[in-house]
Amino acid sequence: MRVLTQGPILSKLWNRKIQPVIDRVIPFEEVNDDLKALEGGQVLGKIVVKMN
Repeated sequence: MRVLTQGPILSKLWNRKIQPVIDRVIPFEEVNDDLKALEGGQVLGKIVVKMN
C-alpha cells in the first residue's frame, strides 16, 4: 500500500475554482450570524462583503 498514489487526486481537488455566490442580497442580520459561526469554528468558509 502506497499513500503517494492519492497525490494526483488531491491535486485535482486543490486546483478547483471556487465560485462566489453573488446573485442574492443577504440581510445584515444573517451575515452577522454567519460571521459568528465562522469565528466560533462551527463552519469553514469565507465571507466577502461588497458595499455599493
